[in-house]
Amino acid sequence: MDNDMLQDFYIEAEELFDEAEDSLLSMEKTDDFQNAFNSVFRAFHSVKGAAGMFGIEKLQSHMHYVENLLEVRKGVESLSSALIDYLLSAVDVARKKLKGEEVEFSYYDPDEQSKEAPTEASAEQEQLIDADVKSEIEKSVQERAKKNQSEGYIYIVDDEQDILDLIQVLLEEQGFRVRTFINPVELLESLKTNLPDLIISDIKMPQMTGIQLLNEVNKVKPHLPVIVVSGYVTKDTCLDAMACGVSGVLEKPFDPDQLIAMINMFVNRYKNIKLLNKSIDLLIYQFEDYDKFLAEKFGEAKRDTFRHELKSILKQKKLLFDNLN
Repeated sequence: MDNDMLQDFYIEAEELFDEAEDSLLSMEKTDDFQNAFNSVFRAFHSVKGAAGMFGIEKLQSHMHYVENLLEVRKGVESLSSALIDYLLSAVDVARKKLKGEEVEFSYYDPDEQSKEAPTEASAEQEQLIDADVKSEIEKSVQERAKKNQSEGYIYIVDDEQDILDLIQVLLEEQGFRVRTFINPVELLESLKTNLPDLIISDIKMPQMTGIQLLNEVNKVKPHLPVIVVSGYVTKDTCLDAMACGVSGVLEKPFDPDQLIAMINMFVNRYKNIKLLNKSIDLLIYQFEDYDKFLAEKFGEAKRDTFRHELKSILKQKKLLFDNLN
């Protein structure tokens, strides 16, 4: 299986877990219960299908069980608080299983209080969500809401604090969320748990150059836009940056309006790329369901046509992303 697709799945699964948590927490507060229910079911089903495709069996089995808890409740007008808490706990466990962690979880229907643990769970081990865990999830949801309301999430790295402060104030006035770094190594470490929409980097820094940072960023997320700034932009600097796939180059002191214009263009393009990538991958993850449906409803010929078109889309996606590198 293509490693890039697997990495994309990890990111998209986390987004689906976020969506499920948001919807579960809103169920008791919203008038549109059915929409929240469908959102959770869709997230569980998509992760289950993708986990099966990538051979992550423990996650697939886990998602299959919790999906079934919702499947038997289709058409209901509400979920009990006990079930909502249980499903929130299940999402927390799913995140850990996605990372390959060994975690124990009791499988049963909270509304029936009948414990029927499948293969990997032990009947005596029960992990109902506690107040602390629920509080952390709610706090995380609030942070995500702030992020979604912003124009984008920007990382800035420079060895001069004055430059960091200047750009941070400028971007926050434009509605962006900003995180600053003096050390590019710390920025790279942060990419393991958080992905911004764009990085602004100085060229000359003690720990590593902006070009070296760009190369390292490309190993983690090759399509993440990076703008490099320098006090003295030369032809060689531009050529080196372009060869590494830099999005833009600015010379210090830069024009604030020009910086904002570049950021808006690259952030919007990156968001569109992520949306396109997610749409295609979700279609792939759910191919098993479509495949069976097409074969049963329309026969092998229609199924083979759909499969051929899907492969064609994947080839076009690869060409598009290769050209962006």
